[in-house]
Amino acid sequence: MKQNWVSQDSREQPNPDGEAVAPLQLPIDERLVTRIPQQWKRAPEILRWRGPGTFLLLVVREILRPLLYWHAYRIVENDLRQPFPHPVIKESFNGKVYTSEKGLEKVTMEVSALGELTPTEVAARLQRGEAVSVAYSGAQAVGYTWMTQRSGLPLAFDVTWIVHPREAVLYGSFVHPQWRGRGIHTCVDVTVNNYAREHGILRTVASIPMFNSQSWSLARRMGKPELMTVLLVRIRGIKRTWKRTSGAPFSSFFRIGDRE
Repeated sequence: MKQNWVSQDSREQPNPDGEAVAPLQLPIDERLVTRIPQQWKRAPEILRWRGPGTFLLLVVREILRPLLYWHAYRIVENDLRQPFPHPVIKESFNGKVYTSEKGLEKVTMEVSALGELTPTEVAARLQRGEAVSVAYSGAQAVGYTWMTQRSGLPLAFDVTWIVHPREAVLYGSFVHPQWRGRGIHTCVDVTVNNYAREHGILRTVASIPMFNSQSWSLARRMGKPELMTVLLVRIRGIKRTWKRTSGAPFSSFFRIGDRE
């Protein structure tokens, strides 16, 4: 499935939720070994896109990481029984959806070349039956998002998604840093939702981190209602996740355990 786009001024987020915190070790000859959370290396980018208030909250969360950590999400819906908006975008992009049945080698190399996933990770997702919507500028892949109809997709900690019949979860959206803020997320989102509708899916749902105001703003412009909010807290050394929701019961979309 391929779609051509002439799209809108989408101020989409610099997608990462900032959850990855793989440490970086400085050279030993500097006489100092410091473990730096990965997202702190992106501090200027986070500050630019999310503002000083959100940036401060993220810093506090990282400082508290040795004691506790938390995630907060909005869960939004695309009702595919309703007409889907077709925004006007400034630039021309092509959107195409791939599965394991077509173009596996090609899309594996294109998606992994963007730097977030390895070829093994991309191929494994496709072979599990997931689909990926890829945006192109000419022949160059510049962003993507994933769709799954399988329960067990991790949200955070030990919390996983429940996917009901004729539903799907959208996740793992990524746009190359050089292409952010140009409407690419809108391209892959509408492309994958049109693909889902054509394959009998009635609605798709997705999680948006509370700290990601750009994604939430885009979701509202696209007319996506908020179904619920989820707060998850984990204290170091205690194998238990505290959860709090509003708008819908936790069990409507999630359960503890049963990861893919």
